[in-house]
Amino acid sequence: MTTAVLEAWKSFVELVPIPLTPISSEQGYDQMVEFMNELIDSYGGNPHSPEGTLLHVVSTLVLEWERTHPFFDLSSVTPAGILAHLMEARDLTQKEVEVATGISQSVLSLLLSGKRDINADHARALSPFFGVNPGVFL
Repeated sequence: MTTAVLEAWKSFVELVPIPLTPISSEQGYDQMVEFMNELIDSYGGNPHSPEGTLLHVVSTLVLEWERTHPFFDLSSVTPAGILAHLMEARDLTQKEVEVATGISQSVLSLLLSGKRDINADHARALSPFFGVNPGVFL
């Protein structure tokens, strides 16, 4: 049985447009994502079908790459930058955040400019409004 499986695998590998091995480069990642998207387009919803099992293998390889190669360098992100981004993404004014969180507009201005640090009380007020963990702001 093992011999038959290996022979079938060899034939299969020749048909696959990319190596089904751990991704080792950005180019390999891009190719694997493109292949994964093609599989998603033809996937019929049955995880036990040939498409479903191949999609599982390919998406596992993509996920492993993404776990070890983050898309963004977050080392320079500040709590004030996160607050600014969340406000901008929701098209919110400082007044609207003040009304929702109880943090005055003047304090929000200082927080956003980096002239004042976001403290635990601010984080506790902001986190439920934005739907994020308070640690995001600290």
